[in-house]
Amino acid sequence: MEVLLPGIMPRSEGLVRATRDFERGRILRRELEEVRRADAEGLRRLQDGLPYVSPGLLAWGDLLRPFAEIIPGCAVGGLARFFETNTFWRTLDLPPDAAVEGSRLDDWVRRYFLADGLFKKEEGLVFTLPFPFVFRDYSRGLGLQRIAEILADAAEPLVKLPNKVLCLFEPGFGYRNFSGEDRRVGAGFIERLKAMSPTPIYLVSAFFPLGGDGEYFFSLPADGFGVDLYANTLDDVLGSLPEGKALLAGVLSTGSTLVESPDVLRGVRSRLRGGLPEDKIHLTPNGPAELLPRAVLEAKVANLRESL
Repeated sequence: MEVLLPGIMPRSEGLVRATRDFERGRILRRELEEVRRADAEGLRRLQDGLPYVSPGLLAWGDLLRPFAEIIPGCAVGGLARFFETNTFWRTLDLPPDAAVEGSRLDDWVRRYFLADGLFKKEEGLVFTLPFPFVFRDYSRGLGLQRIAEILADAAEPLVKLPNKVLCLFEPGFGYRNFSGEDRRVGAGFIERLKAMSPTPIYLVSAFFPLGGDGEYFFSLPADGFGVDLYANTLDDVLGSLPEGKALLAGVLSTGSTLVESPDVLRGVRSRLRGGLPEDKIHLTPNGPAELLPRAVLEAKVANLRESL
């Protein structure tokens, strides 16, 4: 049983301030990158000793924006509210012939996933990509099948790196209505990634009760499933989780600044241990960690680690 922090981590107040200063021409890019690197080093220390460390994706902005750098002709569009939160994603306008330019991928991986070399290719890292459904929600110009192909091309160099896990983030389960074709494409996307390498693939939901989507969600060929335990009961999740699959148990609330006590977290951990083997349990935030202030996330993670 270990802590796992998929997705974009919150920026510190210092990085928020430096980003604002850079956008207003007050500091140079080199100065901004120095602050960002210090932030990433702080995240590493927070996760010291964990088998898989999150690089934080601090240069991302949102999970779609960086794709504009590897898809020629792709334009970053206007802001769209990210589900029922107070954050916004930039939409992507994709050309009809959109495709990943392979020659850009190595630099893209180094900058966006390895924090410009702070994190090494060979160390244990958790990477996060959007699932095709949420990518479609915040982009225009392409159908779901083509989006899945683009995402698979972008994922290939990531899953072929040693000692990694890949989390696919999809908050639409329990919220969107997915057609039969959607479901076919979603399953095929994971199958394609699984065929590339033995890297574990985890499908991570957030925000909503899985409801009628739960049967489809747990039927997908992922190695593990991330579930918001504030929106779904643990008994329901343990009863639905397929045998042999890992559970990313969303035990830290990203919708509240209240810091969970170690005693409360020990109680949840005890219940999890009663239902699953220890090596199949990862303790995670229940949604995007970026929704929290950095100091609050650090306090939550510290208490979670203390509870182990």
